[in-house]
Amino acid sequence: MTENWKLISKFLSGEASEDECSILNAWMDESYENQQKFLEVKKSLELFDHSCKENIEVDKQRAWASIQRKIHSDRNIVNLKPAKKTSASIFLKIAAILVIGLFAAWGLYRAVYKREQVHIVAQNGKKELKLQDGSIVWLNTKSDLSYPQSFNGKYRKVRLNGEAYFEVSKNVDMPFVIENDEFSVVVLGTAFNIFSYEKENEIRVNVLSGSVSFKDKFGTELLLLKGETGILNKTLKMLTKEKSGDPNFLAWKEERLEFTNAPFSYVCRTSGNYFGYNFILKSKELENIKYTGTFEKPTLDGLLEVLKNTLNIEVAKHQSTKEVVISSGNMDQ
Repeated sequence: MTENWKLISKFLSGEASEDECSILNAWMDESYENQQKFLEVKKSLELFDHSCKENIEVDKQRAWASIQRKIHSDRNIVNLKPAKKTSASIFLKIAAILVIGLFAAWGLYRAVYKREQVHIVAQNGKKELKLQDGSIVWLNTKSDLSYPQSFNGKYRKVRLNGEAYFEVSKNVDMPFVIENDEFSVVVLGTAFNIFSYEKENEIRVNVLSGSVSFKDKFGTELLLLKGETGILNKTLKMLTKEKSGDPNFLAWKEERLEFTNAPFSYVCRTSGNYFGYNFILKSKELENIKYTGTFEKPTLDGLLEVLKNTLNIEVAKHQSTKEVVISSGNMDQ
């Protein structure tokens, strides 16, 4: 990495050879992140140059013309060629070395920071985690959580993608923050569930005890109390709350499905979410049939067998497409 910083420094000061430019090109072609690093250094150097222009006369337009021609509108970076020296080359070399040094230090900090971060993925089943502060987190399948090995500073920050249930240890001096690109939830100590899969249009926060602050990325904020659910509609960019009424929002954690005089459409949707299958009703008449039943540690085959016998329906499970097709049998209603 140090050699790459040196090459960037030489290029920005107009002293890179053809071979060195080829090496630099190869490094940038390795990843988009490398290209962004080059642009960040270049931008920082431009700002450095601007701040010094009152004391040192530098022809920026000429100095950077060769670089600007090499920035492609789509890829950002194209092949670099040695830049001709200008009257500012000595200044640029000194400035580039200073800026590169700062970025090298920042890179070292980030490397250390990343090593201190823990990233957990629940790929094929839920996972239970205990954080350094004593908080407990249950991750639902296909969810991931990033958090530091130890909490320092003003906040206990974690990053969630997917669904998780939190029991947060109380610490009034260091609030617990869950965030991603769409929202943040701030708590002192409470129990709640967050549903925030990237492909889903809604983010839902269900509070079981205590209270939480639920804020979207635009700054709209709601206070949620015990028994309330906050809903963020990503399409409408709307944040609302309601009384929690779904008895199955923690079915994934408790391994229990409960239906009381529930519309069959709800039974199918809830069961589909639980098992990761798409339930398809072939008849509109099936949607509003009422069903009552409880399933402890259910299996998909077991649930389908009960529904088939109880409601006298036809059921076809397609494992390859993750679909369950349900049609009417000889139903007496």
